Amino acid sequence: MENNIVDAAALAGSVNPYDFSVWTLFLRAGWVVKGVIILLLVASIWCWAIIFEKTFNLRQLNVRADRFESAFWSGGAIDDLYDRIGPQPRDPMSAVFVSAMREWRRAVSRRQGDDNPPMLGCRNASSG
Repeated sequence: MENNIVDAAALAGSVNPYDFSVWTLFLRAGWVVKGVIILLLVASIWCWAIIFEKTFNLRQLNVRADRFESAFWSGGAIDDLYDRIGPQPRDPMSAVFVSAMREWRRAVSRRQGDDNPPMLGCRNASSG
């Protein structure tokens, strides 16, 4: 029994002579492996920076779109909203609105003398 304990103690000391921590493995690696690990670390940091930037920008766009939507559905005049936004919309939803209003005003100004209401450049199916 005593011999088994001594053999077990001797084996336990010889099983793990190396430290397998990440830092030790990095320090003992070759220069190619170190370069790849550093490159992967830099790429990971860069990717996370892009992810955080995109998340922040999308949240800002959602807030701006919510403000525009509130102003649009508030019941005020659409022409006043268009004049308030101006030529530089701050979010995609208001950009679509500004583009549509610009097209509508252009179509109305072209057809001021017509007896027919403006149809925004659409043709009647029967007029071929």
